Amino acid sequence: MNRYPLWKNILVIVVTLVAALLALPNLYPEAPALNVTRIGASVVPPQVLSRIERHLETHHLSAKRARIERDHILLVFAHESIQRRALVLLKQVLGEDYSVAPNLVPEIPGWLRTLGLQPMPEGLDLRGGIYFLLEVDTRAAVHDALGRIRTSLEVLLRHHGIRYLGVSRAPSGLRVELARPADLRPTLHLIHQEHSHLVLRTGQAGGFSVITARYGSAEKTALDQVAVVQDVAALRRRVNELGVTAAVVEQQGAHDVVVELPGIQDAARAERRLGDTATVQFRLVDDSPSAQSALQSGQVPPGARRFTTTQGAPVLLSSGIIVSGREIVNATSAYVNGQPAVNVTLNSRGGNQMLETTSHNLNQPMAVLYIENRSLHRKVDGHSVIVTKKIERVISIATIRGVFSSNFQITGLTERQANKLALLLRTPLAAPMTVVAERTIGPSLGRENIRDGVAAVVLGFAVVVLFMAFYYKWFGVIADLALFVNLILIVALLSLLQATLTLPGIAGMVLTVGMAIDANVLIYERIREELRNGASPQAAIHSGYERAWGTIVDSHVTALIAGVLLFLLGSGPVKGFAITLCLGILTSLYTAVMNSRAITNAVYGGRRLTRLPV
Repeated sequence: MNRYPLWKNILVIVVTLVAALLALPNLYPEAPALNVTRIGASVVPPQVLSRIERHLETHHLSAKRARIERDHILLVFAHESIQRRALVLLKQVLGEDYSVAPNLVPEIPGWLRTLGLQPMPEGLDLRGGIYFLLEVDTRAAVHDALGRIRTSLEVLLRHHGIRYLGVSRAPSGLRVELARPADLRPTLHLIHQEHSHLVLRTGQAGGFSVITARYGSAEKTALDQVAVVQDVAALRRRVNELGVTAAVVEQQGAHDVVVELPGIQDAARAERRLGDTATVQFRLVDDSPSAQSALQSGQVPPGARRFTTTQGAPVLLSSGIIVSGREIVNATSAYVNGQPAVNVTLNSRGGNQMLETTSHNLNQPMAVLYIENRSLHRKVDGHSVIVTKKIERVISIATIRGVFSSNFQITGLTERQANKLALLLRTPLAAPMTVVAERTIGPSLGRENIRDGVAAVVLGFAVVVLFMAFYYKWFGVIADLALFVNLILIVALLSLLQATLTLPGIAGMVLTVGMAIDANVLIYERIREELRNGASPQAAIHSGYERAWGTIVDSHVTALIAGVLLFLLGSGPVKGFAITLCLGILTSLYTAVMNSRAITNAVYGGRRLTRLPV
């Protein structure tokens, strides 16, 4: 009686050994390191590593290890003092084109790295770093969307031969003035066909028919939500470009985004990298004689717009946009014929538009228009308001020498401009953002939090172990062994999932230590009750585990429901606590029923007993 079959014993042993292997990397100390990433590029040239090593050697700063890992260079140092000096040096040497981020890497053996095993990444409160609360300016997203619709309407009306006096911005949308009243109904039909999501109104002004178009409340709300979601996705890609490990980027509320960058201490530089908003448009250049005379007279003809180049020279571009940043799916900086350039890849829609344009406009000039939205704080009537300033300039004009579609280059840039433009095009923001709150946590505070958190776990574990051994004797020791395996399983799962460990996560571990022992208490009290009712020791053990099972499941399921709700409804630290709590509930259910009983069966199963030490 009370004997496990062989396969169950093997299963318990295998699960425990695998969990111990997964948790093993967390026992190795961490070494100070630096991640060097080239902004706007997917790879770091090998010569950069040689250049870094030369500068470090010149300043008597030696790295324990220096190697290229996928998209960044990893430098590992023996002491934090060397890391700090190397950080200052490399920022000066490499400049704005490279991101140099401090980091801590575990000194795990090569065979563990070969297996792909990594320790739990540490969050902002344990490692130190920067916390940003960013507000998305969704009004700018609506403004840009109306600007694209305005250009589309101008092209649409010209294509169908409808005479219009102008398409201009109205207080809440767009205003279309028609030259002939007879064109009112056809124009309404065309606009409704192309932009069915717009709310249209008609009226009269100065004897002319006027159509106003605006977003409905539902469409505007949907546009706001899409802008925030796109900004969150773009920020995540930008954080990856910075080489920051265990970073957190998540939406908070309707228009706010929380960004946590562990290990980063340069708040100004991080803010610039995260908040830059820029895109490009490709337009044909109007270089006809009439266009040149129009530039001199200052009268811009219909279907064209006046811009300036980076040198300040005026240029007329077509109002029609060939493709914009929304059609760009990838952009990387490179060198073409020894000159900096940006390799651009378009989606299928943009590729088709570019193919059609280049096919019909060979030997015609095409311009790259750079557009940047900057959010500025201004005082209006004593209140701080956010004002969006749009900067537009032509950064490149080239002649179309051949037909191309989805893949081409933007040239005429400096190396720094190419790197920055590639990053911004690859990670475009749908709407500009402003920093609402900023907080920097020093690494010394993070180490103190780790020390206090580990002390709390050890103290809680020790108190529970002593109490169980004292109150339930040898059965308490069995429960303590199961509790130790439970901690190993939690750490193993967190390491396997690469879940970021935070202070709330450590609090969840401490709580789990107390909750995990509840199941064993229920089992042992049931065994005592069976013994008092006259059952034999073996029958009492069997009944204790079998009859307590329902109560254990009920208590764990109710706690699990609470943990899942915390995860679904909470954010940030609450989610970290919920993840650890839910994993701890599942592992404690397993260890209390499987591990605890396996040890009990191995010690007492199949023996003739007269009493139980419980």
